[in-house]
Amino acid sequence: MSVELVPSLPSHIGRLARDMRDIDRIECLAMGHEPKAALRSARRRSLWSLTVLADGAPIAMLGLVAMNLVEGVGLPWFLATDAAYKQGRSFLVEGSAVIALMRQSTPTLINLVSADNSRAIRTLKRWGFSIGDAREMHGGVAFLPFRMSDHV
Repeated sequence: MSVELVPSLPSHIGRLARDMRDIDRIECLAMGHEPKAALRSARRRSLWSLTVLADGAPIAMLGLVAMNLVEGVGLPWFLATDAAYKQGRSFLVEGSAVIALMRQSTPTLINLVSADNSRAIRTLKRWGFSIGDAREMHGGVAFLPFRMSDHV
């Protein structure tokens, strides 16, 4: 299976929203957005966004929203289908490269992940993020903060 990262396009959104992982769908709804609206909004607000294609089909979209460019704080986001997590090592390697690219413009990366999203939590840890313990409730769903920074 051939996997590539390309600039995200509006045409990628429909299929990603339809095939989105259940836990990612739950995260979107907890934050007040249907999956398609969440992808559109995240893409529109991002400094840049990428789509992961497997054999030409979109299987994930990710990007970086600037929270505070003066202080170098960004909000990384990633919404995926089950197929994205079946890519094995290439998925982890590509992800690490994208995280490094994000940190060029915003050295501090922060966001939330559902406490029940065990695959995403494992992946975030492999990419070097620390996962906080303090749960935040949004839309009835418990979220955990994650962070990567050179500062304490």
